[in-house]
Amino acid sequence: MFNIENFKKLWSDTPSNWKKEAQWRVDNREWLRISGAITIAFIDKHGTGDEARAKIKELLTCDDNKANDIMKGKADLSLSEICKLIGFEEFARTMNDYVFWLLSKRQQKQIK
Repeated sequence: MFNIENFKKLWSDTPSNWKKEAQWRVDNREWLRISGAITIAFIDKHGTGDEARAKIKELLTCDDNKANDIMKGKADLSLSEICKLIGFEEFARTMNDYVFWLLSKRQQKQIK
């Protein structure tokens, strides 16, 4: 049975940022597609977990905090860092696939 007191216990005084975060995802949709493809390329090459974290630290000569931020997707990486992580050829292939996808999507919009 519904109890209003139990419901009030779940209520937070801290305002939620879900609208702001959702709008950011909408505004950055194109970049999120690219970063997702880069992440998949990294996982295909190095796997996940402690081995991947160790590989990040080795390739970028960084500390545990930066490696953890990269693993969580919270770090800003330069193009050279991305190329060190997945290789230039894989980065070029990823970008080529994205550009091809983007152009085909734009063509489909023009046809409609």
